[in-house]
Amino acid sequence: MKKISLFLLMPMLLIIALTGLQAQQITSVQRGAPSIVIDPMEVTFFWSGGQQILTKTVLVTNEGSEPLTFDIFAMQLPGAGPDVVVDPEFVAGQYALRAALQSDPNSERAPGSYFGNEVINSDADYDLQFEYACGDASGEAGIETDGNFFYTTKWNGSGFFKYHIDGTFLGAFQVGTVNAIRDLAYDGTYFYGGAAATTVYIMDFNTNTLIGQFTAPVAVRAIAYDYGEEGFWANNWSTTLTLFNQSGVVLNTIPTQGEENFYGLAFDPQGPYLWGYSQRTGTSQNILYKYALPSGQFLLEFDVFPLLSLVTTGDIAGGLAFHMGIELGLCSLVGLVQNKCIWVLEVGVYSYPPSIDVGVQSIVSPTSGVSLGNEQIVIKVRNNSYPAQSNIPWSVTWSGQGSGSISGIYTDTLAPWTEVEITAGSVNMSAYGTYVFEACTNMDGDEFPLNDCKTKVITCLEPGLCVDNLYTTGCSLGDGLTSWNLGYINIDNIPCAGNPPWYQNYMDQIHELYVGETYVLSVTAGYADTYIDVWIDYDNDLEFNNNEELVLNDAVCTFAGTAYTFNITTSPYAPPETCAMRVRTNYWTPVTGPCETYTYGNCIDFKADFGCHHNHWLTAEPPYGTIAPGASTAIAVTFNSYYYYGGEGLLNFNSNDPLNPLVEVPVYVLPDLGCPYPFPENLDLSIIYGDTTFATVTWELNALKQITRSTDGLKGRATTRHEKSGELLGFDIIRDDTLIATLIQEFSYTDTILPYYLACYKVAAHYDDCTVVSEEMVCIPVSVAETADETEIKVYPNPARDLLHIAATGIKEITIQAILGKLVYNQMADKDNLQINTIAFSKGIYIITVRTEQTTYTEKLIIQ
Repeated sequence: MKKISLFLLMPMLLIIALTGLQAQQITSVQRGAPSIVIDPMEVTFFWSGGQQILTKTVLVTNEGSEPLTFDIFAMQLPGAGPDVVVDPEFVAGQYALRAALQSDPNSERAPGSYFGNEVINSDADYDLQFEYACGDASGEAGIETDGNFFYTTKWNGSGFFKYHIDGTFLGAFQVGTVNAIRDLAYDGTYFYGGAAATTVYIMDFNTNTLIGQFTAPVAVRAIAYDYGEEGFWANNWSTTLTLFNQSGVVLNTIPTQGEENFYGLAFDPQGPYLWGYSQRTGTSQNILYKYALPSGQFLLEFDVFPLLSLVTTGDIAGGLAFHMGIELGLCSLVGLVQNKCIWVLEVGVYSYPPSIDVGVQSIVSPTSGVSLGNEQIVIKVRNNSYPAQSNIPWSVTWSGQGSGSISGIYTDTLAPWTEVEITAGSVNMSAYGTYVFEACTNMDGDEFPLNDCKTKVITCLEPGLCVDNLYTTGCSLGDGLTSWNLGYINIDNIPCAGNPPWYQNYMDQIHELYVGETYVLSVTAGYADTYIDVWIDYDNDLEFNNNEELVLNDAVCTFAGTAYTFNITTSPYAPPETCAMRVRTNYWTPVTGPCETYTYGNCIDFKADFGCHHNHWLTAEPPYGTIAPGASTAIAVTFNSYYYYGGEGLLNFNSNDPLNPLVEVPVYVLPDLGCPYPFPENLDLSIIYGDTTFATVTWELNALKQITRSTDGLKGRATTRHEKSGELLGFDIIRDDTLIATLIQEFSYTDTILPYYLACYKVAAHYDDCTVVSEEMVCIPVSVAETADETEIKVYPNPARDLLHIAATGIKEITIQAILGKLVYNQMADKDNLQINTIAFSKGIYIITVRTEQTTYTEKLIIQ
């Protein structure tokens, strides 16, 4: 495929712009030449959030008299805004949240009974301990702690971030090719995480190495380690909460209601409990859920948003962790508001000060590697109890490729809430394979035995790819593949020659592949009934596993010398680098593994490169072709949201049309905001007071405006959406969040209410396929004093934003209630002036009551 830099394209683009290439086609008039016509001349994707793959069709037609040859280069242009993104999987939810807030101004941070479960906004048991600003904020989402450091993930790229426990940002680090990790879990030795898929990565953050991976029975976004059950709780958004072990065996489940949208989970041994950090639509999207274990009984919700000072409306929940001892004697939840802050919340104290609680924190070494030998065994032991401890018995056992045990006593004094590394001895790990280590402390009277032991799986890897003893006879009788055609790699004659003859090293043949794409493989075999398997070594550990890395399984060439085609789909999580690709064949029976010994067949090793095509959200297929005169070819233009971090795209059509050798088709990505039609604006309220109050609301319908929104990583040009018909049916009148009237085409409404009734109005435009509520709200500016002159008591400013002032003689009590009656503030006093910090209040309408020595005063209060 021809690749042309944007810099080189600029003169051509300028010429194209000056010649007015717009409308729906470009027409060439030169005789005896090909002529390219493209329809449409721009592509717009409306993305509703989440992991979506959207496809549009572009038709390329040759209106000339000679064959047209073309190729397409798909370019991504960076976004115009800063490289700070909120997970785009929630953009649609943000719009739904706004709509919910418009219909319930008191629900912006705490919807209360609107959703059926009361959300706790303040409680003495849930005090904010710390709040630290994010140090990177370019995609920070998940979080975990080992008690010494906070670690956060980058959901939209590779790498992790490290903080001291005091919030000091210590920078970024990589763990192999692991990328796009959401939440994290910690078992005392290793950290675990998933990229919203079934693969769980096992990582050592002390050495920044990838230890291994295993397959979970569910897609893993939120994750927590349950060290009572030695398993992992995980789910993906609102899927069933599932407990499983490293073998993928399901141990327990907790059903969900389908609206939780969990991003983080944390295991709390106090109950034990399971906590979830939720982005539930219609709330502040920072809601904590608490479940009892093992029953899964739902216990409570808690809105952490009002406690935080570094967040604003629209900031969303990220990962979650639990730790005992960030502050001495306190149990803490640790959470991350994506790209904004790390918070630490007290969720209890020890029910009794443990006098003896010592456990293994981690097995520091040995670690997995290639060609291990005599390796040191180092364990980290922690005193989790308040008094100092000494004479701590410990033991280490291992099994697998070898077995043995070591034990001893740590005789020095270990201070409270401190840890020590103990060198236990050495072990011979020269045999290739897997070893399972378990380290334990054995204190008499230990009051918390769940944290006594830690396990660690360590692998001694063979150097290089396995090539020995793959076949006994091999291809000498004609078995195995004789041709290979995939992408741009075409080998017409695969020999049966060399040492050994059944193995061909074609590692210099590099397939340039896109992530998450499907390719057609064409092969021929030299003998009938030849089975074929293909692997790609995505994690670059020089091993091929039969789970994520097997890309073609049990394909069969039934007849010799006949071309067969098969589909190969690459992983959407392939690393941005070059990986080994292995092909194995076997006569008559299926291939079962990359290193098994068979009688007949051959083995070929290639390479696959994803470096040039990683994070490629825009693709076009076919990328090139030839079109006869008068014929057309349909091009499938695909948007893959998994790799979209903002910006626009270009499809550059290069062809042999002499008048239009280069045509650019812009590609835009816009949020599917649900209801893009004109909304009521310029609301006005006129009032006639008397025995009955007449409140007349008037409004205008804004002109049909083009969408110009740029929402959390979605940068789009102005455009008008055409997918919905948008017939205006009338208007809905909303008073104090309740629908009171529906009109046809009027642009005013008169409401009859009781005298001095405190009311606020909104207007919604009702279309045939959706409803959009006005962003404005108008209220009756009435203050009611029961017995006193209004001038005696002053409440200002109103509307309030950050600080509310109350001035009166002899203030005794102040209460503030939400419009639906819920008490949100109460303070006894004996003074003439008070100030109330309203930053933590949700935006909306409240009723404030001021009681003095002489009177009681009530006023409607608006928080902006």
